[in-house]
Amino acid sequence: MPNNKKQDKKELIVLAAVELLRAKNYQGMKTLEIAKKANIAEGTLYRYFKNKDAIFVAIVKYFLNSFLEKTFQNIEPNNQFQDNLELLVDNVCDVLETGKDFYKLYLKAFSEIEKEEVCEIIKSHTIESNKALEKILEWSDSEYTDTEKLIFVDCVWGVIKASSERDILNIEKINREKILFSISYIGKMIQKL
Repeated sequence: MPNNKKQDKKELIVLAAVELLRAKNYQGMKTLEIAKKANIAEGTLYRYFKNKDAIFVAIVKYFLNSFLEKTFQNIEPNNQFQDNLELLVDNVCDVLETGKDFYKLYLKAFSEIEKEEVCEIIKSHTIESNKALEKILEWSDSEYTDTEKLIFVDCVWGVIKASSERDILNIEKINREKILFSISYIGKMIQKL
């Protein structure tokens, strides 16, 4: 039971910090503000996290794990290649449409990339995401070289990144059909190689 309470308190702190990050940058965020937002004493916060950097690391882990889980939900080996691509696009769009928070946080994480722990989390997330995308190709009826897999992965993430940035900058809203067309087109080109 104590472990669950500890986990609940940690998550409460992380979620409070996420809420603050929506309104301000990481450097401007103070542990006292996080504690107040979490409705706990600042000293209590330090029982769970040694400093603000540790909280930021927990935020990055929380968001990236959530993104990975939601992005590849229901994508399975028994699905058709195109069905898996459609699920991927729907899942990514759902994550991005629920708020711009994820992508903004991801950009903030990159601004802290010199911190070794943040860098390792992002690298690990990127590797896991790429492996999951490669699985979609592996489950199809065709064989692909490592180079073809790399092209597919890079192109898919490029389309998603470009769409996300246009949405954040209020240039163009997330357009599922456009993203699906682009990713499907990439998939068809890879299949023809």
